[in-house]
Amino acid sequence: MNSEFYLVIGSNNPVKIEATKLGFKFLFPDKSLKIFNYKVDSGVDDQPIGIENIIAGAINRIKNAKHNFSKEYSNINEDQIYYVGIESGISKIDVVMSKYLDFQFAAICHNNIITLGCGSAFEYPKFVIEKILSGEENEIGNLFEKLSQQQNIKYKQGAIGFLSSGKLNRVDILKNAIIMALIPYFRKDLYFKDYKNF
Repeated sequence: MNSEFYLVIGSNNPVKIEATKLGFKFLFPDKSLKIFNYKVDSGVDDQPIGIENIIAGAINRIKNAKHNFSKEYSNINEDQIYYVGIESGISKIDVVMSKYLDFQFAAICHNNIITLGCGSAFEYPKFVIEKILSGEENEIGNLFEKLSQQQNIKYKQGAIGFLSSGKLNRVDILKNAIIMALIPYFRKDLYFKDYKNF
């Protein structure tokens, strides 16, 4: 069995790349990981709203990364390639104070089968949601740059880092999304028994 995996990630964000690497190392500690990343269009708004849109963004990232990768590397065995898309966004949850929670979804495509996982969900202060819904701000990351006075916060600790006073960071919660999307690979005998290529 080949000891090398190719991870093809639909993002140039270093946080998403690191989270993907850590998530795969958790499940496949003995595998050598070769990482390719592409800046791609998610096909959804900069600030996705609604679970369906967040998931669509993650899957679109896979499709676009796969397209870019296949143009350059058409000779690699598909059994070694995992395509990864990560998308974060907010979705309505009426029981919380702001009426919205932030979700991070990871989509992984391997042998043409897509698995999904969600990281930890958390709530923003109500005024943050109000600014997004009113159109005053077009992306939560931009708002938290102002609040934290830290440029490119979504490429570093993320809003969760600022809100948790540094106790958590964005890599942590995105890594969990990757691991959740990899759950079927812990028990291939149960999840993939109907697929010949597993």
